[in-house]
Amino acid sequence: MLPIPESLQTEGFTSPRILREPPLYYRAYCAIKQEIARGNLKPGQRLTDKDLAEYLGISRTPVREAVKLLIKEGLLVSEPNKGVWVFAPSARDLAQIYVLRAELEGLAAALMACNNDRLAIVDRMERIVSEAASAARETAIEKLVELNSEFHDCIVTGSANEQLRELLEPLRLRAVAYRYVSYRDPLRVEVSITEHREIVGLLRGGDPRHCQEAVRRHIYAAGWRLLAALGGNEEISGDPAVKLCTTRGQGSRP
Repeated sequence: MLPIPESLQTEGFTSPRILREPPLYYRAYCAIKQEIARGNLKPGQRLTDKDLAEYLGISRTPVREAVKLLIKEGLLVSEPNKGVWVFAPSARDLAQIYVLRAELEGLAAALMACNNDRLAIVDRMERIVSEAASAARETAIEKLVELNSEFHDCIVTGSANEQLRELLEPLRLRAVAYRYVSYRDPLRVEVSITEHREIVGLLRGGDPRHCQEAVRRHIYAAGWRLLAALGGNEEISGDPAVKLCTTRGQGSRP
């Protein structure tokens, strides 16, 4: 604690506490990111300061600052004389995203396995898997997507590593446009739920190596299934991330 200057050491004096809301540009940044996550701002959609300011009901200045942050994170794209638009990933982009996600979320799972406070989160994950099984029987794709996101959020939360969260959040959002693709195939949904059950059991046991490998394998497989659903592309088959995602993903379930 900072020492109180002698000039302020009077009876009844207490140290000041400055309370204030996050700056407006940061709130605009969070709001735009949320709209991307919800799919209200579509991949490839062009954006202007004016439109965003009107949409959010604020002035253009904080919007410009928010847009700069989102460009830095890769959620928005900007080119001179072309404007700003929502990032729209190519198949190569998706492979690169899933390779990074596999390694980072695998690390998160290993950290979670070492977390003595993980069991409450593991219980929550178990409930999520049960809800997902019910949603699958009802072909509730929107609910399945939401539960899948919650499941992976739990792993990052369980890692108790804020730096890891900051790395993973923009990666996951960059692929948000394709979050429904794999859930249109009942077989792939069943496979995903089975893999989630396996991960829950391993996290409950608390072996870091096995937890890390299970999550890595699960995400590589999800990336491979997504690339397969989007159709092969010979032009990118030699890309290192595409090759790695395919090689490791094919080693999993269909």
